[in-house]
Amino acid sequence: MVIGSSLRKLAQAFSNFQRTSYSILNAGQDIAMAPIVISEEAKRAANLRVLQRADSSIVDIVGSATHVVLYEFNAASQAWEKRNVEGAHNIYDTVYVLVKRS
Repeated sequence: MVIGSSLRKLAQAFSNFQRTSYSILNAGQDIAMAPIVISEEAKRAANLRVLQRADSSIVDIVGSATHVVLYEFNAASQAWEKRNVEGAHNIYDTVYVLVKRS
């Protein structure tokens, strides 16, 4: 699944970044790094650009969640079962242009 492999790659890259940052900070130097602050609008704009790379008809993000998990209700066992789908979720607006052919 493309989404699953992309999420795994992103998680691996972030994990590598954390290890590298930790190594730099613990190399015998007392360096205090200021946290990086990114505004909500900047995050929204970056997420919109990423989504537009996959689908150029996306014009706006209506809502989003940083992490969601998909569950399915199993009627036979009367229980919710976790599916193998999880990650960030965005709800977006699209615009399609219809061309009338004669």
